Amino acid sequence: MDQITGKFSNTTAEITFKYVKEAMTLKISNKKLSIPDAIGYTIAKNKKLKFVTGDDDFKNMKNVEFVKK
Repeated sequence: MDQITGKFSNTTAEITFKYVKEAMTLKISNKKLSIPDAIGYTIAKNKKLKFVTGDDDFKNMKNVEFVKK
C-alpha cells in the first residue's frame, strides 16, 4: 500500500454479499440506479452515513445528502 492510498484505509467498507443482495433489491425497484450507486447507497444506509450524490434518481430518498454542481 502506498502513502496516498494508505491514508484512506480506515475509511473503507467491505462489500459483502449481504450489501450486494440488498442493493440488487433496491436496483430492481429503481431501474435507473446504477449498480455501483445502489451498492454505495446501501452501505451508507447500513453504516448510518449520508450518501452524498448529485444524481437526480436519489433526490427524494432517505439518508441522502443531495449536492448539485
